[in-house]
Amino acid sequence: MERHIVIVQCPAALAYLPLLRQSVITLCEPVMGDAEMYQVQLAVSELATNVVVHAYRGMVNGTITFEATLEEDRVVLDLFDTGAAFTAAEPHAPDVDALLEGGYGLFIIQQTMDVMAHSRGADERNHWHLEKRLAVAAHEGGNAQWM
Repeated sequence: MERHIVIVQCPAALAYLPLLRQSVITLCEPVMGDAEMYQVQLAVSELATNVVVHAYRGMVNGTITFEATLEEDRVVLDLFDTGAAFTAAEPHAPDVDALLEGGYGLFIIQQTMDVMAHSRGADERNHWHLEKRLAVAAHEGGNAQWM
């Protein structure tokens, strides 16, 4: 299979989430069913929303760089931002009795993807790395572990 790459750089604004979701559809539609593709779109939406709302809180002119790569056995998603540093904590199942509107994002990403990792480089960019294996995508949902 030929390797396909989509790179999108956009302002860090919620208005650009449809562009990121459409990038996932364009890349994944030939190799994933609707349910699996929705899981990947959901993970990207949750992650980008967290970046806009939390990493760029109070900042102007932020950008998100999104790189999506279709490889032979997986879809690899990398999202970069120069917002505030993220402090990693193990995502946990939300308290369903608390009726929270937020706080589910990392848990949702962990449940829908096979790999979820975060790093902060010397260039002071946050780097989120997600993977969805095509073999897993075709048979069952993911359950990513922190790397």
